[in-house]
Amino acid sequence: MNAGKFLSLNEEIHSSGELLISTANRSFRYGDGFFETMKYANGELVLKQLHFERLFASLDLMFFLKPAFLNKEFLEKKIQSLISKNHHKGNVRVRITIFRGNGSLHELDNLQANVLIETWDLPIVGWNENGLVVGFYSDAKKTCDQFSHIKSNNFLPYAMAAIWAKKNKLNDAILLNNFNRVADATIANIFILKDGIIQTPALSEGCIAGVMRKYVLKKMRDAGMPVQETVLEKGDLTQAAEIFFTNSIFNIRWIKQLGKNNYANSFSKQLWNDIFLEKI
Repeated sequence: MNAGKFLSLNEEIHSSGELLISTANRSFRYGDGFFETMKYANGELVLKQLHFERLFASLDLMFFLKPAFLNKEFLEKKIQSLISKNHHKGNVRVRITIFRGNGSLHELDNLQANVLIETWDLPIVGWNENGLVVGFYSDAKKTCDQFSHIKSNNFLPYAMAAIWAKKNKLNDAILLNNFNRVADATIANIFILKDGIIQTPALSEGCIAGVMRKYVLKKMRDAGMPVQETVLEKGDLTQAAEIFFTNSIFNIRWIKQLGKNNYANSFSKQLWNDIFLEKI
């Protein structure tokens, strides 16, 4: 993906090569912040209401003070302006990073949120015909607390899992929680089809509260499909008929192989066709 030449910090536009934060920044030092990744397609932000709901809920949960300019209208207007200034013509990946200012762990200048917006060209996302090959990553565990569902800037478990996956020639890695149960993947939520029931880890299992996860769950329930937000053991995945991932950029991706186990894709492909084909 080609990054835009410009980015937005709070109310101003800057060159993407400009130095904007100091070494004393709390996000740099401690991961004190969070981010939101969105897709812009067909002239609009996809699922923007769900993204903004999650963003502002995270602001409150992490004790950020909102600057006067920060609201949904500001974010949408600033994103549109940045897309235009960066001359993006097709689909766009948008990342909003919220971070605190300078300070040590116990002494900080203020609690006010800074808002960084970046954009990248994004190819049209289609159904992944070849399927993904994934594995379980066990060296870092997701905690299960009130912050575990936030897309925190402290992303160490996922970063290590992504490096591990690349070293092992895998497309992605599945992370476990501190009870050794399934949480999510490095950039995606997990769904399985097992015994005719669609299952996904509950938010209490330490997974990210994915916007696409929420959207897909609603669509399946509206269609009367048997869906459970539940506890998933590693064995549930190895015994599943299908596994698929969801996130806001690629929508749905099916898993072809996990370890020595191979999976079908008839349900997940039909779900893709019903929900996403030429829609978002």
